[in-house]
Amino acid sequence: MIPEEFARNNPSLMVSLVGLFAGLATFLIWRILCRMEKKIDEWSKGCTDCKKELVKSKDFEDWKEGREELWKRANHHLHDDKGNVVIPTTLINS
Repeated sequence: MIPEEFARNNPSLMVSLVGLFAGLATFLIWRILCRMEKKIDEWSKGCTDCKKELVKSKDFEDWKEGREELWKRANHHLHDDKGNVVIPTTLINS
């Protein structure tokens, strides 16, 4: 029997096979998505745990000291007509 003749003579079998393969494909895609979700959760947890440890550490507090002036300069600067950064002299001298 030629596969074409077989498909014409047994449509219910062909529909069953297509349904089986569609179900299998759906299951595999679902499994891939679940694994991706777990990996993303692990990655996210690893990144946030590192930040929590850094912010609580004494080294970070020591690093922060003396930088308020730098942040003040960065946040309160001006631009001239050409777009160049101009830091007011009051911030430089203070």
